[in-house]
Amino acid sequence: MVTARSTPCCAAFRGSIVRDRVAVAPAVRHVSGWAVVTVAGALDIYAAPTLRERLVDLLDAGDHRIVVDLDGVTFIDSTGLGVLVGTLKRIRHIEAGALRIVATRDPVLHLMRMTQLDDVFGRYDSVGDAVADLP
Repeated sequence: MVTARSTPCCAAFRGSIVRDRVAVAPAVRHVSGWAVVTVAGALDIYAAPTLRERLVDLLDAGDHRIVVDLDGVTFIDSTGLGVLVGTLKRIRHIEAGALRIVATRDPVLHLMRMTQLDDVFGRYDSVGDAVADLP
């Protein structure tokens, strides 16, 4: 599902207004026993529910080792981070469950550092590194 939004948002702290953002449903593939969810575009109040639904569906289906690849994310807000934190809370209650984040570019790195969530999540430079690291 592709949806387009044309609305100013709170990207003013970056010195610009984001317009005509396109949110694309997260793609899922399986690599070495991990479900890899690739997110592109804006991960904000409009796109976060789709990501949350996709992650919950994976957990319900028995995929308890998840990598979320955020390298294609161009904008992220607290709603997007909230989805990741909520998923981490769910996974922590599952034996052998794990959530890993791939993030190498701003704005994701900036927001994760600013909120100190880079210390909470297992952050990796690539999907290959995330799935290769032993738990």
